[in-house]
Amino acid sequence: MLLPDYASFTCVSRGQNHPHCGDRLLFEEEGLKVGWTESAGEDVQLIAVDDALITDTKRCDALFVSVKSDVVLTLVELKTAELQSAFSQLEATRYHENFRALEEKCRSLRTKVRLRFVVVSSKKAVVRSNWLAQYKKRGISLEVLNMEPYRGKVVKLSR
Repeated sequence: MLLPDYASFTCVSRGQNHPHCGDRLLFEEEGLKVGWTESAGEDVQLIAVDDALITDTKRCDALFVSVKSDVVLTLVELKTAELQSAFSQLEATRYHENFRALEEKCRSLRTKVRLRFVVVSSKKAVVRSNWLAQYKKRGISLEVLNMEPYRGKVVKLSR
């Protein structure tokens, strides 16, 4: 396990440590499913954020920690309603002390740590170019994925 200090929040198998854990690299909520496809030489840990790592404020749903030559922290928000609130949840997570501590742990694994925000929406999402530019300027990759074509299937993320 990459981050043993976070074992109690890590998805291991269906429902273990969090009710939305599908398995080691699958997170599901309200019919939306997001998973991770590992590449050769990559280690990945899925951490439940909502009501697990963070319980006291707005927060996103899950975090994929991917370690290869660098660390990629992918914060994920699964959205069945209003898209705009997803961004405030991702931001709140980003600046929460528990996430900041985890980010520092990751810096001890690799010197380069990249941050990525992913929103998986059950409705067709209109992404404003100023949202993308705002995050890019801050060095954060932002992706908004429309779940409609994948209804009942898993959206697979990777590096």
